[in-house]
Amino acid sequence: MCGHAILGALLGTVFDSINYAWIKTLPTGFFYLCGDFWYSILGGNAVYYLGTYSYGATITKNENRASILARFNAIELAGWVLGSLVSPSIFNYLGYYGSYSIYLTCCVLALIYLYHFVLEPIKKKMETGKEKNETSNFFRKIFVDSFVQMVQTLLKKRPGPIRCLLFLQLISYFFLWFNYQYENMEYLYMTKVLHEFDENNYAYYYAAKQSLQGLFIIFVMPKLKIHPSLFCIISLSLQSLSYFMLPWLKEVWMYFTAQILMLAYYGTWASARTLFTYCVHENEIGKIYASVGIVASIAPLLSNPAYRTLYNLTIDNFPGAIFLLAGFKNIAIVVIFAIIFMKRSNFGLIQSNNEEAISDHRRENIEVTNVSTLD
Repeated sequence: MCGHAILGALLGTVFDSINYAWIKTLPTGFFYLCGDFWYSILGGNAVYYLGTYSYGATITKNENRASILARFNAIELAGWVLGSLVSPSIFNYLGYYGSYSIYLTCCVLALIYLYHFVLEPIKKKMETGKEKNETSNFFRKIFVDSFVQMVQTLLKKRPGPIRCLLFLQLISYFFLWFNYQYENMEYLYMTKVLHEFDENNYAYYYAAKQSLQGLFIIFVMPKLKIHPSLFCIISLSLQSLSYFMLPWLKEVWMYFTAQILMLAYYGTWASARTLFTYCVHENEIGKIYASVGIVASIAPLLSNPAYRTLYNLTIDNFPGAIFLLAGFKNIAIVVIFAIIFMKRSNFGLIQSNNEEAISDHRRENIEVTNVSTLD
């Protein structure tokens, strides 16, 4: 799944390069085949995160899953920070072609690594005692059967209030992605209200912000032995406080100080993703993350127009309204996580059955292996 998104980024970069080289001679419609088109049509961020966190969830245990998934976020943040710092210099020295070439090389190396060190070991395990899928059934299995299984897993009756908690987590995840899009407007706000700010200052600000959040995930979060839902409550409450402060802060140093309350921001995402694994059996994690990926794809379609419209309507009188919207959305998410935290004892109903489910799954694999050996 991660490979689909990386391949999309690679194809998008190739078409971007072609478009730049022959922009004056190519038809206008060719522009729509560039950039995000291929990345989006092959799944984009939703598929990338689905594959990454499904893999991470299956190779970790419940007690350390949140901190391991948080490290995934930290590595991602490190890439963003490094890219923010070095990309201007790369572009200045090498131009478009040099920048595209480096990006293409990174995509190719990522695909090679993914294939040899991640996919191959998984394929060997999956093919043990199983027949390979026929090509004629490939698309049906991918586009029909997988979707049906995802819906069945989502609607499956579960002990106690687990199914209700699962839907609450999906709602909270939708709002998390909805709020995430406010960052797209932050640059416009900062360059308008904080008059000393320009694009260079924003690049350094963004790099510093991501670095501090990454350090928090790596060094602080693993030491916090608290339930993921409680971590989300504390983190989102601090973020809400920061959001409500930002519209009134007109000095750069004040704005930066308020951002300290958002140090645990990316830890919230890791904790929220971990909670999904508490509601399902081990062999259902990938299917439930598929529904999470769909939610992550839908939210930006609604949030981008919402934040842009609000900013355009209030740009002259109160441009900080975007932060108030994010703050109130966070309060709604905190309420949801508070309900989940109060019902956290019910997660044991699923976890106590996981060992039995895993044993049954392994027993079936052994039986299939024995049959194939006899054949």
